[in-house]
Amino acid sequence: MKSKYKKAFESKADAIITDAYIFPNFKSGELPNLKYYTPTAAWDTGAEHSSISMEVVDALQLKPKRQESVMVLGGVQQVGIYEVALGLPNGKLFHNVEVFGAELEELPWQPIPHP
Repeated sequence: MKSKYKKAFESKADAIITDAYIFPNFKSGELPNLKYYTPTAAWDTGAEHSSISMEVVDALQLKPKRQESVMVLGGVQQVGIYEVALGLPNGKLFHNVEVFGAELEELPWQPIPHP
């Protein structure tokens, strides 16, 4: 069975990049109309928190559950905490995922095209 995950290694893996769907959080069996697709979801396996761009927040019309202070490069920043559902390339769907909305800079890597 061919993996749906994209991989590229020069000498070591700098990042895990996959396709992903992001949905407003929903109850099982009630698929929402809004969804956001990205071919370049970056998974930082050492991160304590997950984040999504404000572009995703706006596209999904998400409302923050609460505000929190987080440490980012340059100091402490107030961010909105959102609850989403994440769909992975293997068909797995995770509900009730808390993420913070952030102004994410351009990533230092390029997406790997499907073969």
